[in-house]
Formats: sequence, C-alpha cells, structure tokens
Amino acid sequence: MKRLIVMMLGLGIAVGLQAVPKKNEKRAVELDVPRDQVIAAALYTVHNNTLKLNAQLFPLKSGEDRDVRLEIKGSKGWKEIARVKICENEYGNKSGDQSWTALFRVENWDDTKNVPYRVAHGENAFFEGTVRKNPVDKEEIVVAGFTGNSVMAGHGGDISRQDLVDNVKRVDADLLFFSGDQVYNHTKHYEYWLKFCLDFADIMKDRPTVSIPDDHDVGQPNLWGQSGKKSTKGGATDGGYAMPAQYVIEVERAQTANLPDPYDPAPIGQGIGVYYTDLNWGRISFGILEDRKFKTGPRAVRDPQKGRADHVPSADFDLALLEREDLKMLGDRQLEFLDAWGQDWEGADFKVALSQTIFCGGAHIHGKVGGRVFGDLDSNGWPRAARDKAVKALRKAYAFHYAGDQHLATVFHHGVEEHGDSIYSFCVPSIANLYMRWWKPEKAGANRLPGQNPMFGDHFDTFGNKVTMLAVANPAEHPNGGDKLTTRAAGFGIVRFNKKTRKITMECWPRNVDVTKDKPYPGWPITIDQTDNYGRKAVAHLPTIKVKGSKNPVVKVIDEATGEWIYALRINGDSFQPKVFKKGTYTVEVDGKPFQGLEAKMLNDPAVLEVELEGLSLKTASKPASKPAPDKKVESETRKVKLVRAVSENVQPLRERLPSRPNIITVMVDDLGWNQISVPQSTMGTQRAEYSTPTLEMLANKGLSFTHAYAQPNCAPTRAAMLSGQYPARIHNDVYVVGNLNRFGKGGASGISKSQARFLGPAQTEDVAEEAITVAEALKKNGYSTAHIGKYHVGGHEGDATLPHNAGFDINVGGCSQGHQTVCFSSKDKNTGGWVFKKLGLGHFDKYAAPYTKKYVVRHNFPASLVGTPKHVSDAVGDAMEETISVFTSIGKPFYLQLHPYAVHGPVKARPDLKAAAGGDNFAGFIASVDLIVERLLKAVQDPNGDGSTSDSIAANTLILFTSDNGGTHDGGDNLPLRGKKGMLNEGGVRVPLIAYWPGVVPANTITDRMVHSVDYYPTYLELAGNQWTPPQSEHPLDGESFAGFLLKPDTDRKREPIFYLFPGYMDSRAQPSAAVIDEFGGERFKLIYYYESDSWELYNLTEDIGETTNEFASRPELASTLSKKINTWLRQDHPTWKPKFPLEKASGSPAAPPPVL
Repeated sequence: MKRLIVMMLGLGIAVGLQAVPKKNEKRAVELDVPRDQVIAAALYTVHNNTLKLNAQLFPLKSGEDRDVRLEIKGSKGWKEIARVKICENEYGNKSGDQSWTALFRVENWDDTKNVPYRVAHGENAFFEGTVRKNPVDKEEIVVAGFTGNSVMAGHGGDISRQDLVDNVKRVDADLLFFSGDQVYNHTKHYEYWLKFCLDFADIMKDRPTVSIPDDHDVGQPNLWGQSGKKSTKGGATDGGYAMPAQYVIEVERAQTANLPDPYDPAPIGQGIGVYYTDLNWGRISFGILEDRKFKTGPRAVRDPQKGRADHVPSADFDLALLEREDLKMLGDRQLEFLDAWGQDWEGADFKVALSQTIFCGGAHIHGKVGGRVFGDLDSNGWPRAARDKAVKALRKAYAFHYAGDQHLATVFHHGVEEHGDSIYSFCVPSIANLYMRWWKPEKAGANRLPGQNPMFGDHFDTFGNKVTMLAVANPAEHPNGGDKLTTRAAGFGIVRFNKKTRKITMECWPRNVDVTKDKPYPGWPITIDQTDNYGRKAVAHLPTIKVKGSKNPVVKVIDEATGEWIYALRINGDSFQPKVFKKGTYTVEVDGKPFQGLEAKMLNDPAVLEVELEGLSLKTASKPASKPAPDKKVESETRKVKLVRAVSENVQPLRERLPSRPNIITVMVDDLGWNQISVPQSTMGTQRAEYSTPTLEMLANKGLSFTHAYAQPNCAPTRAAMLSGQYPARIHNDVYVVGNLNRFGKGGASGISKSQARFLGPAQTEDVAEEAITVAEALKKNGYSTAHIGKYHVGGHEGDATLPHNAGFDINVGGCSQGHQTVCFSSKDKNTGGWVFKKLGLGHFDKYAAPYTKKYVVRHNFPASLVGTPKHVSDAVGDAMEETISVFTSIGKPFYLQLHPYAVHGPVKARPDLKAAAGGDNFAGFIASVDLIVERLLKAVQDPNGDGSTSDSIAANTLILFTSDNGGTHDGGDNLPLRGKKGMLNEGGVRVPLIAYWPGVVPANTITDRMVHSVDYYPTYLELAGNQWTPPQSEHPLDGESFAGFLLKPDTDRKREPIFYLFPGYMDSRAQPSAAVIDEFGGERFKLIYYYESDSWELYNLTEDIGETTNEFASRPELASTLSKKINTWLRQDHPTWKPKFPLEKASGSPAAPPPVL
C-alpha cells in the first residue's frame, strides 16, 4: 500500500459537556448520548490525492479521551492511519458551545478504489463509511443540491429528511452540495448543526460533501461580509458580521474544514478565515465560492432614516444611486482565483461554480402574495458592475452555476452585453421553505416560445441585469391550506454532467417523491450543452483546429492586442472552431502549445489549423509554418504544424500568469555587501570596481534585479526569517542576533560599556523552534522535494531536533549550528589518512574533500595548476549542489534547494588562481568563487545528469534567486554609498542584492525598486507552489508578502507594507537596543529609527539620501509621528504567537515599553 503522509489537526482542552439548557427549553438534539454514539457524522472530500475528513462529535465528558482515530479496512482488518486531537474551541456564544470536531488530512491517498473507513473514539465508539473511488471513468457525474434547511414546524421543517436521503441513494449521487442555511438558529449553531449531521449522515459518509455556510448559518438574516468587518447596525446592512468572530470561525470550521485547502488562505477582518477553493472530482472541476464574504453592505449606497436599507422602496427609484465602481461582490481575491481556475483544465472536462446564490435578482414577490419588492440588495443582482465581473469570469471557463438561497427554484440564462450571452444557473429549492418568494414579472418576457407563459423569456431583473427565465417552481399563492412541503415549493436539485456528450441536465424535484417513478416540478428536466455557457455571438472566427495525437485537448484563445485570455475549454473531439468577438490577431494554445498571429476571419471563412501532437504530454512547440502570401484565389488556408520536443528560439509561449510549481533554488551568500558584485542593475550603479562577477552580470542581464531588497542585520536572524517566514518577535523564531543579546565586546556596544548601559538584552534562542512550520516543511506538503547545502546556523544549538533533516529537508549537506567555515581548504586527517574539511558541516563535505584531479579541472575548466592541491570549500559546495540537482531531477518532482555557500564569511582565503586573478586580493577572490558556484549552478540545471546533453534540462521550469544574508562586513572595504555594515540597522547593514532568474518567465534585464524582506520568500515560494497547503494562521502566521507576481510583471504596483526591525540588545560596536520602520509616503521611502539608550530618533529620506547622512527628524515632525505610531502598533499587535522581546531595565529587570508614539 502507498505510504500515507498524515497531517494531524485539532486543538483545545475540554471541561465537560455543553451548557445545561434552561428549564423547559427544548433541545434540537439530545447532547448526552450513549458513549458508543459520540461520533455524529463525517464529511470528506478527496482532491489531488489528498483526503480531508472532518468528524463531528457530540460533547465529551471530563476525563474522556481527547484523541480520535481514522482507520481503514484492509484484508487483515482495521488499520489506524491517523490520530488527531479533538478541537474544542468555543463558539463564544451564551450557550457555551464548543466545536467538538476532528479534522484528518491524509496525503498520497489512493483514489482509484473504494476504501472502507471508520472514525473511532475510545474503545466502543465507531462511525463507518466509505471513501469512494474517484469516478474519473464514469460517463455521467451526478450532483445532488440542497439549500434552506428550516427546522420550524410551520414550514415543514419538522418533517423527516428520509425522503431526501432515499432519493440520493436511488440516483447514487457522486457528490453532495449544500449551498447554505444548513442551520437557521442564529445563536446555537452547534446544536442545530448536529441535527443536520444526524439527518444527512447516512449519505454524507459515503460520498464527498461540499457544505458552505450562508447568512443564517452565521447567525444573521442577511449577510454582506464586507471583508470581515464588525457589523453594528440592525440586520447587518452596514456590512460585516453581527456575531462574534469566533462564532463565525467555528461555523466555518464545522461546515467547511473538509474542503480542499483554500486558494489564498489569508484571513479577512477579525481573523475570520476563507475557504474559497477548487475541487476536482470525477473530472469535474468545481470552483467553490463565497459570494457573501467580500460583498459590500447596502448602507454604503443607501442609508434611509426608516424602512429597509436593503430593499428598493419604489418602482421609480433611481437605480443609478445604487451603483459605484468600488462596490464589491466576489472581491478582488476571488476574481483572481476565478481567473486562475478558469484557465486550469488539467484533469477536467467541465467547470462548475458552486456558491450560495445566483447572480441576479431572481424573485419579485417576497414573503406573501402582494409583497412586491422593487429590488433586493441581498440578491446577487447587486452591485450590478460587480455582478457582471463575476458572470464574465465564469463564462470565460464555460462554467455552469449551481446555487441556492433564493427559496425559489429557477433556471436562468444570464446575459451581460446581450441576453443569453453568458452562463446558465440552477437555483435549487429549499429543503423546507422558511420564507417564500415568487417570480412574477410585471412585463411579459421577450423571445418566448409560442404559447409560453409571459413570465418566461428575456427579462431585466429589478437592477437591470439581463436574464432569460427558463423554469421556475413558484409556491402556491395560498400555501397554508395544503401540504407544507409541496405548496411551499420545497425540494432538491439533481444535475447530471455527461462527459461523453458534454450535456448538462437539470432536474428539480419536490419532496416526498420517488425520483425513479415520479415527475419533477413542471418545466424540468432541462438539458443544455456545455458550450451554451458562453452564448455570446461570434463577430468572427479563427481557423478551425483539427488535432491529431491528443484526445479532447484544451484550447485557449488569447487576444494579442491586450494579452487577455478570452476563454478556455477542453473541447469534445478533435475539431473546434474558436469564435472571437472582435477582429484582430490572436494566439491559440492547444494543450498549452501556442500558435501566434492567427487572424480573425469572416464567419464563413474555411481556414483550417491542423495540429499534430506527438503523444499526450509534450510541453514544447516548434515554430508554426509561415503563412502564405495573401491570394484571392486561395479558398482554403491550411497550416500544418508538428509539435516536437525541441523548442525553437523564435517561439516563446505567452505567459499570462506564472507557471505553476517550478523548481526553486535560493543562493544566499554569507556577508556579501550590496555593492560587492559587478552588477549595475541591482546596485543602482554603485558597484565596486575591484569585484568581478561576470556570471551574476549575465544573471541580471537575463533576469530581474531588486534594488531595495532587505535582510535582518546579521546572518542567523536572516536565515531564521527566511526559514520561518516570520519576524524574530514570533515565538517560533526568536532569533534576534548570533549568540546572545549582551555582546558588549571590549569597546562596548556602540561605544556603551556594560556598566554604562541602561538596559540588558533579554534571553533569546538561537534555533528556529522545533514547533515551527518551516518553509521546507510547507513545500513538502505541497509536493516538493527539499534540500539544504551549506551554512544553516539556526538549528542544532540545543539538540538535533532543529537540524535540517528534522526541519523538512530531505537532503542536508553541511547544515548545522556552525556559523562559518573554520577552514577554507581540505586537509589530510592524521588518524585515517583521508581528506577532510576540519570542523565543517558535521563532516558532510568530507565526501567532496579529495584534492583536485585532472579530470575534475578539465570538466570545470579550472587551471591545471590546481591538480593535486587541496579542495576549496566553495568548490565542495558546488560538488554537493550538482549531485543534489541530478538526484532531484531523476525523481521528477519539483524541488526546493537552499544553496548557502560559506563565502564570503571569514576566514577569508580564496583559491590561489582566483586570488591571483584579483591582483592578490583574497576577498575579491573569495567573491569570485561565489560567481563560479552560480556558473556551475546554471550548467547543472541545463544538464542535470552531466552527460553533456541538454535533453534533460530543467532550466525552463527553474527559478533561481541570488541574495545575501546581510550587509557587508567591511572586510573587503566600506559599503559606500550606504552607511553602516553588518549588524547595524543602517542601509549598509540590511540592504542586500537580489536577482531573480527564470528564462522565458522573468523579463530579461529588468529592474524593480519594490521592497522585499527576508520574510517574503516563504509566502512567495508557497504561491509558486500553488498554495495547495499553507500553514494555519493560528499556529504559524506568515509576516511576509509574496512577490511572485513581480517576477512576471515587475512594472506592476510596487507598494509593499512597511518593513519593521526590532533589536532588543547589544552587539559590540555596531548595535544597541533599537527599533525601526521603512515605509513609503508620497512616492518617497523613509526610515525611522528609535534608540532606547538615548531615547532618540533618526529619520532618513532613503529616496534622496541613500547614505543616511541627514537626520530629518526635527524638520518633519508629522511624518515622524506617523512612522512612530506604525512601529508602536506593529509591536503591540495581538496574536498568540506574537511575543516581542524588549530590552530589560537594569534597575527592575522589567521589559521596556515599545517606542512611544510621537
């Protein structure tokens, strides 16, 4: 069986059962159950071979086991594969409810077979189900949809759900979709969620379930989340959440924790999480959206003194007053997700959006007959411009929309520019209908079928959105006299996706029927074609594509004038004629292979583009054959293109977004100053003439140079920041300096002796904590192989638990607590006679310590004079690098390599030939050895196995970043024009070179002045890896910002949030207790530094005064005040992992306060 990699999640400590109900208060379910029945349900999904299963438990009693086990059944019986602690977080409501969930995550899951499982607690409690095989080979995928689960007797909510369970089993649905309002009680989600789980456990246990909360689930009648703000108005019409944030968080934990990891997990306001993501099941790519979370509240445009802010008051109301371009619906983050999701057709035949509600005002009458509403701002017909953005994003992927919420079953064909030019939506009926609505337009619909009811056909909804009504299940006008379920139009939906025909069939079923015998609601079933979801009429066509060698390839059309992708689709068959909506030239990608310069032709032009694919997984293309000269006699134009493995230099794929999951190599040099490389782009023309780094010059000429890259003031803190993605004020970092924070030295710290000092430095650690989630561990969870070579310095001081091989690195060569090399050349061991590097990297480099041979120097084009001489440490680092890349390339997975040479930290001894070439300058020769390592690295990615052929090259999918861990030490001269050196908060101590090289992706010879800090690498790497797994915000928040987008488009917005520094101790002549911030105002960058000893400030304009020669503190008091507040706010932020350390008052031993606000 495959090895299973398991991540265990779950927090909390229990004190007993939930709060006791008040006298005569009726429970939704009894909480004190027999102890063999404490597991109520399990919800799961499987995506990209990762199983996420969330078990819901009844409350446990004090003293009961807090572990829950996941077991699978094999030929030898039950086998435990995972064990987690139960999450007992409190909801924060008056009832004292707790979560009682257990989330399992099992990677490398084999989804090719049905796997019986059980969730187990203690000795007697078991909940069994089946993780079903991924139905990739099944011709028709069936998705059952539900919404509106009222439990109130007046709505039929007290009627058993068994009919729904039975019908799901009858159709054997492949996936369940609960679109919201699973819970209607606004203060006791846990109790009523348990009831929901019990009602549907029998079908959820055996098939994937998507459950997404809506307004009632989070305790309010309507929801405009407005990015997580706190709502203070009745009805939450001011936007935001009315219940405590913790309540919302626990609701989402219960209902969505089983979903695949979110696309971008960054929380919104109040620390509330997000869950929008994609799920690929049965070759259906589901985009799971949160269409309430970012939406603007109606009081942003309408704040009446009386009446409802969310209802348009009259038919003659000016709807233009409700529209502004800044109003949000899905929000920028989800639109970015849809842009990426729409282009990614790997393993998918259909695109389906799942969300709470449909993108229009889908009803006219609310509550009762006669209750006409002239516009409901709770509907997703508003804001109109934001609605159009959502619909356009979906139609580019030919996506079908499946939703609920409206209490009214409908099928609409949506339009943007014209009626019917966009997606279809199916809104399912409520399980039990709390609040009735009717579709009753006052005007007859246009373009109806002969004799069809006037309510059908083309309409404008109450906000002016173009919609075509195809089917509706209106409630009875006087429902109270009949059956509560049928007259209130309750029911459920079924959608069938036929992968062979690419047809989509919608069925809308009443309650208490047998779907194998009875009929659906009138008007259903409705069948459409997949391509109907982009019904926009063509203005012109591109040549018909005829493909050989690939079954159902993906076709993407790109407008060369704008660079925008117009649409993407996995076609059905081997022939497809792309339509376009304006004349011009286009690129068409067929399975990722681009064909450029295709001209839009008139609709009857018979041009053909014949594409022959060699195999199904080729990744490169040759140049398309040239187009024949225009000839009026030519009736048919045929282009025959053969795709082969060799890439023509003249044909480059268009890059609209970063390619996913590249190999990532970070070369971080030790103690290299900002201007100690001969690269004018990254040094802003201040490079020192005595240093020659021709390889780095080439890297910059073909890559992107960052002129404002920052590190921590010395080596270990920078390495800790890169490894953890955190500032040292986090409990899992806590590395402020090498050694300790009381390094006064002989001359004192910054001229202050220990006896003169007002403070003492606090205790700190020297290792990134064992509990930290390192960047290597995070990338491994994203499917990467990982390696570290060279200086590590932030592990091993307090034991092996923090060494690289225990911190996520598959390969470790040299990584230990050691801060620098003790020798630069190998030597013979007196005892063994073997060649070694004395006291270097735990002996790992001894493998590469043998003297230079003739074969070695010829291979690397080194001078013959080296033959027989001891090996230099930089060349040993290069040897380890070449071997590691060869190993990783043979494995075939993407990899992350930390390549951290010991150069140019002292002792400084260069290889003799490099020293001689630098005019006898050891330091310049040592820098040259760094340049040689980079040269060898470039050759290694071009020819990983070293056989002289580039057929195995990985260069096109490898990002190389070159940087340093801090400013120069002055060993090789000053850092001018920068002030200061390693260990100082001045620019000479913290500004470092940074060059990004990725041929074909990163634009050549480009420069950006966007700020980057050491904490930014971690989130950047995760974004490049696809963010398939990110550290939980509660356990390991990241302080950095991804700069992945700048690698592709360095001319985009350069603004970064402020960079902060805190140094709470003393470091010889260079540093005393201080704090600093670098931020931008009015297009200029400023740095404010606070010194504790003198209680003084320095303010520098880094744009005009890069050398920090003029202190502008006295002349710019307002700016100084603003920046001081930022430092103070940063240091006082509230998070369990944020524990900044401050200098200790000598007299009292108490920590000093953060720098004051001026």
